[in-house]
Amino acid sequence: DRQYRVVAGLLKSDEYDVLVNACDPDREGESIFHRIVSHAGTRKPMLRLWVASLEEDAIRDALDSMRSEDEYRGLAEAADIRAKADWLIGMNASRAYTLVYHRRMSVGRVQTPTLAMVADRDRQIAHHVEKPFWKVVVPMGGWTLTGERLDDRTDAEALKSIVDAPDFTFQVFSVQRKTVHERPPRLYDLTGLQKDMSRLHGLTAARTLAALQSLYEKKLATYPRTDSRYVTHDDVDGLEELLQPKYALGFLDQKPVDAIHDLYSAGGFDPMRCVADDKVQGHTAILPTRRLTYDVFQHDLTDMERKVMTVILTRMWAACATDRVHDTVKVDAALDERHADGSTERVALSASSDVTIDAGWTAIEHTSK
Repeated sequence: DRQYRVVAGLLKSDEYDVLVNACDPDREGESIFHRIVSHAGTRKPMLRLWVASLEEDAIRDALDSMRSEDEYRGLAEAADIRAKADWLIGMNASRAYTLVYHRRMSVGRVQTPTLAMVADRDRQIAHHVEKPFWKVVVPMGGWTLTGERLDDRTDAEALKSIVDAPDFTFQVFSVQRKTVHERPPRLYDLTGLQKDMSRLHGLTAARTLAALQSLYEKKLATYPRTDSRYVTHDDVDGLEELLQPKYALGFLDQKPVDAIHDLYSAGGFDPMRCVADDKVQGHTAILPTRRLTYDVFQHDLTDMERKVMTVILTRMWAACATDRVHDTVKVDAALDERHADGSTERVALSASSDVTIDAGWTAIEHTSK
């Protein structure tokens, strides 16, 4: 309330004749600005500073190309409609369910379907019943054919006796060989980083966010609460500087560092893979800043902050690296199983292989985990 009074006083001051909206460049940023201006009752002309990058040149360019705030009013109105819809749904549905079930109920447009998905999944886990199965494996001298899952051990034993026979034969219907290019993962948004920190280090989403927020406040990482996995063209120069090998030495383990140097010397990093202006709504993907140095990393960060920053750095390098190239082979075959009554049944067999030709980005990310 005290901060609002300060802002409202400045908005009404005769010392200023134009307002500049520098809130987040998205729907909610527009909403915040218009609510404050409307509540303060100001009628001054307004301009919009629309910039997602924190790079100095990008901010200067945005200042030179500001447009009237009226051109962005549709975003503020969309946010206002969304907020009112949430409020009306929550208010009416909460009252209705409270009356039906005779207990206080809280219902919301987002929270209720999300909780329903969690509850359904918990119910599936609670009622899961383990069920054994068998597969018949046929050694083929350097590779294997594998049968489908069988729920009956007797059927599996009967099939095994067939493939163990010296006169065992089968038919090959197709052999598919492909060279596959596996593209690198995208840069991190908050949710992606939280998932990987849980998987790699057992950190909760809240602890990951706390560490990332601390890195942001130390100006070592970009804005944490982002849902974008890309950067804008304004950020390319900064990203290219972050891709210098000095940002790998001292931060990552030896194997990823070796892979980075091998790819770097071969020109294997392209920051443009991570650029999509139309997919950056308010804030860019999570990246380190150029304030990060070896001394800061080693001496000024907590253990949790170092883990988070290491994962962010690794993903940055991997996202800009070359594809993983691998050859795949899939074999579809079958045998005819003869039953005691004289009938035959066709039993499917299959085999597959995957051989890496060029590790590309996986040499960085997979070796660091």
